[in-house]
Amino acid sequence: MFFKNLMIYRVLQPLDLNAMQDIAGQRRTARPCMHGETSTLGWWPPLGRRGSLYQHTVMGRTMLCARKYEKVIPTPAVNEKVDAKAYELEQSEERPVGRNERKQIKEAVIIDMLPNVPEKPRDTYLYYDALGQMLIIDTSSKNQATEILGMLRDTLGELHVKPLTTAVPPRTVMTRWLYDRIDQPFTLGDSAALDNPHEEGSKATFAHHELSDETIRAHLDGGMQVAKLAIEYDERIECMVDDGLTVTRLAFKEIVKQELDDVETETEADRFDADFALMAGELARLVDALVQAFGGEEQVEVSETRPASNAASYTEPDADDDGLYEEAVRIVVETRRASISSIQRRLRIGYNRSARLVERMEQEGIVSPIRPNGAREVLAPQEAA
Repeated sequence: MFFKNLMIYRVLQPLDLNAMQDIAGQRRTARPCMHGETSTLGWWPPLGRRGSLYQHTVMGRTMLCARKYEKVIPTPAVNEKVDAKAYELEQSEERPVGRNERKQIKEAVIIDMLPNVPEKPRDTYLYYDALGQMLIIDTSSKNQATEILGMLRDTLGELHVKPLTTAVPPRTVMTRWLYDRIDQPFTLGDSAALDNPHEEGSKATFAHHELSDETIRAHLDGGMQVAKLAIEYDERIECMVDDGLTVTRLAFKEIVKQELDDVETETEADRFDADFALMAGELARLVDALVQAFGGEEQVEVSETRPASNAASYTEPDADDDGLYEEAVRIVVETRRASISSIQRRLRIGYNRSARLVERMEQEGIVSPIRPNGAREVLAPQEAA
């Protein structure tokens, strides 16, 4: 489930994902290919066969999963059969086979081969951040993203999003980073792709390379700019960023993995929630830092009208949690540590419930929002316990 790529979209009108369950179940559930189909696309529970919901919400962020069943026939195998049939037709009728006729033969060959071709399911995760009003898809393919967005639009009836863009082109800032110095909290990685937007074919790629090398500086002096750059964010995330603000080769550093290992979970669903909450929090900080580094977000008109009900929005605290909440506050104030996993262990409750308690503390000013280092500050004085 951990994302390896990010295609980031600004949501221009808040989404109501309540309809997902009924509509996805009726019309857009992922299913295997039927006769004559080479691929199908539909919604799949983010928890897989362990879950039944087509949307899974944790702390204001909703995960979705698009599953594609696809039958891939090796091109050489198709061509071999097409050549054989075309040759047989030429010999029997003593005439050449034209382009259109060859195309028809190919279509017939594919249909004939399809029943014997195994289909492979491929899951692509995406999540909607209701607080930040962003939609993030785990893909580096624009075509795949467009296909998934089209399905989401068809499912919801409407979808108003646009690719996230910044006031300053990313290549301008990344070129400065490579030529001069990179801004904190980023550090340079070991890979870069350069090009000259004014000269077709003028490109240079460096992998596992010292990016302060004079060779790279010479390319920049010659008019090249940075199209892709490997960076590290706050010693927590490594990734490659391109000039379209697409993030690839995303990997979390060991410190983040250790924090996940420290979280005790009772079920696989709890583990999914813990992983999702931490990943989404880290990615929100990464995206915000990138946007700020690139001069802020380009001005867009965002509707503030929210749907009457939104499955991705926060809910009021449960009355049943009041007693636990008071005990959780006492623990946090006494220990001066606002840790979801710590509260979970002390109160012997699930991760989700512990996360809701900490969220409520943030709303009531007892603890701070999550800081860039992933921790929260306890704001309430100790005597308040």
